[in-house]
Amino acid sequence: MLIFAIGPLTGSPISFMSRMAVVTKSPETGFYDRSMVGGDFPAKLKRAGYDAISFTGSSEEPVYLFFGGKMALSC
Repeated sequence: MLIFAIGPLTGSPISFMSRMAVVTKSPETGFYDRSMVGGDFPAKLKRAGYDAISFTGSSEEPVYLFFGGKMALSC
């Protein structure tokens, strides 16, 4: 499981509000871990109309994920 979630003020004109949490759960231990990130991606995610994205499962090969034709994520 992998979750990208943005804050309620992401994409607003307030400085330093373009933040996002990336949360994962280890399949081996069951423990959760998170990382806080900034930059352009959180604001672009908000402008694409998403507040959170959750991924489950796996892929044998690298994939590109497209969100409404506005943004791509390489995994």
